Amino acid sequence: MGSEATPQTLAKLTPDPLWLLIQGGVINEVLVEAAFEIRRAYGFISAGTRMSLMDYERLCLPQDKDGGWNRAETTTDEPNCVKRYFSWCRKMQDRQEKIQPALDCIIDGVMPSSPVKFARALKLF
Repeated sequence: MGSEATPQTLAKLTPDPLWLLIQGGVINEVLVEAAFEIRRAYGFISAGTRMSLMDYERLCLPQDKDGGWNRAETTTDEPNCVKRYFSWCRKMQDRQEKIQPALDCIIDGVMPSSPVKFARALKLF
C-alpha cells in the first residue's frame, strides 16, 4: 500500500497561496477580500453538488416547518456575491482571460503559475 498523501491532504498541509502572495507583496488586502468573496460565491453555487455528511438537523423531514432548509447557513450577502462572481466571469471572458487558473488558486489552493496575471484577474472583481 502506498503512503502517498491525497491532494486534499496536501492542500491542508500547505499554506494558503493567498497568504503567500500577500506576504510576497503580489496582492494586497483588498484583493484578498475579493478572493474571499469569490470563495463564498463559489461555495454558495456549488453547495448543492458537494458531498457532505448528514445529521438530523440537516435532513429534510416532512414535519420540518422550514421545509428542511437550514436558513442559519445562508447569509443575506450570498446572492450579491454570486452576482458579483458572475459579473467577474463575464469581465474575464470579455478580456479573453482564463478563469480556471484563478479559481484553482482561490478554491483549490494551487499557487498560480503567473502571480501577476492572478492579481490582474482579482482587480477585475
